Amino acid sequence: MGKELLSVPEGPGFYVTRTEEMEPDPTGKPRVMTQIVFIPYGREEDCPCGSGQAFGSCCLPLGVSRIFAASPGGGYAPAIVHTEEWNHLTFDTVREKLAGRPEFACMEDSPQRCFWRYRGQQGTGREFFGTVELLPGRLIAQTLSRPRHAHIRAALEETLGPLPRGRLQVEVLRHVEGPAPAGLSLPAAESPEGDGVPVLEAYRSARARLNQIYRLALKEVLPDEFAEAAKRLGLLAPGGVLATRSGNEESLVMDTALYEVRRHGRPVIVHFCARNAPADPEAAALHRAIGESRVGLFHIEQVTTQYLVIRDALSLGRETYRLADFGLVSTGEPGMGIVTRLLRLDRFAMTSGWGFGIPPQDYDRLLDRVRAVWTATADRNRTIALIRYCLENLASFHVTIPPVREPV
Repeated sequence: MGKELLSVPEGPGFYVTRTEEMEPDPTGKPRVMTQIVFIPYGREEDCPCGSGQAFGSCCLPLGVSRIFAASPGGGYAPAIVHTEEWNHLTFDTVREKLAGRPEFACMEDSPQRCFWRYRGQQGTGREFFGTVELLPGRLIAQTLSRPRHAHIRAALEETLGPLPRGRLQVEVLRHVEGPAPAGLSLPAAESPEGDGVPVLEAYRSARARLNQIYRLALKEVLPDEFAEAAKRLGLLAPGGVLATRSGNEESLVMDTALYEVRRHGRPVIVHFCARNAPADPEAAALHRAIGESRVGLFHIEQVTTQYLVIRDALSLGRETYRLADFGLVSTGEPGMGIVTRLLRLDRFAMTSGWGFGIPPQDYDRLLDRVRAVWTATADRNRTIALIRYCLENLASFHVTIPPVREPV
């Protein structure tokens, strides 16, 4: 089935993280073991990430910088930590309902904290697929992939009834430091999951839909929330006037009001999406991408006619994405850096609408400064600190959508 990862094995394959039940310790306390195993896999087989591409041209070049997690019921998915939290749940009620479910193995049961490991819907086997923690007034579910999160959420709703959308945090598993191996190859622009639609055309549609979501959400932003966003960015002049320098600050204030200002414990835009159910799969994908968005510094590795290949410069995993953007496809060049908010869809990633550019000749110098700002700031303040640094030191740009050209 696999072996513990002690050295880099020969031959193609991928790495899977597993958490399995062990025999209890002498006191009867439950024990688990987490390990990374190597799964031999052919270059020509369909990539386990589900892209529909051959493994050799999709995730194989990423090597140990791409860890997978087994999914309940079979298959694998990239290891991405999903943590969702709900408030205002009755402790005793949740504790009682979960206690009798075989798919939830109880690891701790006390009047102030309960902790379960999720075995999957069948409730059998020794492998676990996530955890559930119950605290007074709070319920927290954590998994290592998107499919696992969907499974554990469905199991909780089957037990507890419909759950509102909680506070969802998503983070790529930080398993290895440094860049992925050279020679990275991403799936083709016209990939099967896109039904032959070029990336930029799919992006055009997604951008128009995202702008529509933003327009509706911004109508519900309160004046005090706009003021809070401007103040946190250092753009609120005396008398409540917005202090602008380049003309793009308004986009940043609106983005900050939507993503960084919280209403009822969650970002304003997430609150809006939770109250407005998506009308179709494209809108649902955008709602999910909004909830999982993150601000960072990204290095442009490659520019094609349809997208850019960018690498995350601030995370330990140095994750790589395909970025679709009309302007950057035309003006971007390898070696540049961009600071932006990234929204990740299945075929490509896109910015939330703003960004700061770093010329190739300045990238190495500014990378150290940006990392210093990032690491010296508490997690909850990093995004604002990074944007404020960029406002003072970098040139900004704003995303526009070119009109559709009518055939001649």
